Amino acid sequence: MKNISLLTDLSNDLFLEIFDYIDVLQLFQAFFNLNQHLNLLIINRRICFQANLIPVKFDEFSIYRNLILPKIGCYIRYLIISDELNYLRIILRSISLTNLISVRLYDIQLNELRKILEDCKLKYIFIDTKYIQNEKDLNKIFQIFFNQQSDLRSIQFNFHTKLYFLEDKYRLSQLRQVVIDCECFSSDFIVLICQLPRLRHISARINDYYRELMDKDVNHLIGNESLRSVILHIENIELNRLLFLLSLISNVHLLELNGKIDFDINYLFELERNYKSFRCNLHHYLTH
Repeated sequence: MKNISLLTDLSNDLFLEIFDYIDVLQLFQAFFNLNQHLNLLIINRRICFQANLIPVKFDEFSIYRNLILPKIGCYIRYLIISDELNYLRIILRSISLTNLISVRLYDIQLNELRKILEDCKLKYIFIDTKYIQNEKDLNKIFQIFFNQQSDLRSIQFNFHTKLYFLEDKYRLSQLRQVVIDCECFSSDFIVLICQLPRLRHISARINDYYRELMDKDVNHLIGNESLRSVILHIENIELNRLLFLLSLISNVHLLELNGKIDFDINYLFELERNYKSFRCNLHHYLTH
């Protein structure tokens, strides 16, 4: 058996395995320009690069932009970035990120988000931004999510505004998990789940405050038979409305309810036998 005494004695496969677990900036700082052999391994397209630009300072970003990204930008698979300092905008001007499959985007602007969605086939996307609140813009984004991103499996978003979902047909969507960290009306929640036939888990914030008499969900009463896990934060929702919503997700195994109600909680505990796991963390608020 050969004794390994030098770093360069390690096999290429072992190097590539190690590189898969290292963020791209640390990878270049630790291994690049040590020798030609390692340089060739680092830019090997077999590597699934992961890039976290959240902690990157401006001087480090210059290294990213000028040295690292031109070499491996098209091989980055996992990206975490905030566009508060226009990092993403600068990158997208010159670098192709077409191999992205997973992104976490903070403070992103509309144009940059649309560029990512148009160029990439994503499996996971997380968005937290206050810069996209126009209803028409949001509807276009969700149409891309549900109708064009056919590989998308999991999505989590917070647009810091109340969401409205159109009555489109999202039959092409392969989404399995949706997490909504901003509020929506119960009608919009029903429209959403009934348009995603393969959805297995959803977490949402439902607030019917200022909800007018809506009938946008009347054509979506078929419910969703694929859902198995539902976590809801509820406020300002009537008991009958909540019971109607729950009747549309009859195959759910795990149900968790959080938030505030103004009706007797015992009505909900009568439903407990319908679920393998039922968690209830609700409290009352006073109504005038």
